[in-house]
Amino acid sequence: MILRLSESQKTWALQNLCELVKIPSVSFEGFDSKHVHESARATAEMFRALGFQNVELMQIDNCFPYVCAEYVTDPKKPTLLLYAHHDVQPEGRRELWKTEPFMPLQKDGRLYGRGTADDKAGIMVHAAAFKLWKDSGAELPVNLKVIIEGEEEVGSDHLFPFLKAHQKRFQCDVIVVTDTANIDSGVPSLTTSLRGLVVVEVEVKSLHAPLHSGLWGGGVVDPVQVLTKMLASLTDERGVIQLKSIGRIPEKDYSAVPVGRKEFAKQAGVIREESVPENPWNLVWNAPSLSVNAIQASSEKLANNIVCDRAFARVGIRVTERERAADVQEDLLQHFRKHSPSTVEVNLKAQEPADAWATNPDSPKNRNAFQAAFGALEKAYGCKAHAIGCGASIPFIKPFEESLNAPVITFGVEDPYTLAHSENESLLLSDFWKTIEAEAEFFRSVSKI
Repeated sequence: MILRLSESQKTWALQNLCELVKIPSVSFEGFDSKHVHESARATAEMFRALGFQNVELMQIDNCFPYVCAEYVTDPKKPTLLLYAHHDVQPEGRRELWKTEPFMPLQKDGRLYGRGTADDKAGIMVHAAAFKLWKDSGAELPVNLKVIIEGEEEVGSDHLFPFLKAHQKRFQCDVIVVTDTANIDSGVPSLTTSLRGLVVVEVEVKSLHAPLHSGLWGGGVVDPVQVLTKMLASLTDERGVIQLKSIGRIPEKDYSAVPVGRKEFAKQAGVIREESVPENPWNLVWNAPSLSVNAIQASSEKLANNIVCDRAFARVGIRVTERERAADVQEDLLQHFRKHSPSTVEVNLKAQEPADAWATNPDSPKNRNAFQAAFGALEKAYGCKAHAIGCGASIPFIKPFEESLNAPVITFGVEDPYTLAHSENESLLLSDFWKTIEAEAEFFRSVSKI
């Protein structure tokens, strides 16, 4: 019989989640780092109060702290490594929030606030699944190890060396990650592929200061026009990326996915449904994509009759297993250099590239763990669970799998309306409760394999 959350257990999980959300643990440069340390301490204290052993804040090369803990009942039992992260994205455009970003608010079955879903809910899934077993009076059927990271939102740069340095401590049979999404609200999903990511920032400068467009326009170079032409050269009229490192996109059939074109358009909130292709998942899960994440010169609020002195853009390319992220990055940098006129100064800055990741649920290494995970989700949600792709990038999963040589199971705590990384982020509480119950059931089912 699957363990179900009582109302008091739900209250405990919600209260602890809200306390974590109130801490603005933004790991981005330029934000007060003390809050990331505060969230690490609060997370550690929660696991310590639950009865976990060897609860520590660990660092390497002065990175933001990892919260590490374990609960060992019998060395002969299977060992699961539970991962989540306690750092969050910046709030974004404050004027677009309908609630206070770091004051969680429950409304219409959702909990609003930065980090409610990504990924402080993931922390609480692990904690509450353990509490569900502890409160039942039954012995936990597995051993648990915990890593709650503090720099996931800024690229997990230290995770691979951290795991290498502490590989023996974190050796496990299965890795459980709670940092993904379900294909739809109430539809449980296990993510089996993720795209990689290449990011390049480009700055175009032509003047020491903005100039009056009437007095100087025509006699000086407009850096905004230069930048927009550079960006336009990245794709053709059909939107196909014009880089030699990116080849033809194979067509895959995703007709079994329970979300079609119409539902996809609704989830995305597109203005015109006809803008969505017939097979959108093929382009989101199986194809590279290019996005201009930010572009800035002047601003709408301050727009006046000037020639801007500089223009800036951030370009992101999501890559698949068919591409090598480092090759795409170099190709993108060379493309910008080739299209940089000598009349302006162009500065390029690239982030660490991240390759794509995919796993086969039916492989000998993965089969048993995935069968247990699908079964646990279906019991908790009361409906069929689906294996899905994800167009996003989670750079840490590949290092996890490579360093520890264990299957990676991803339990989703988000849904298509979560708006992670955007304004008005929220968590669907009904899915939150079911994911907790699914993970607790997974402890039982995987222990029998």
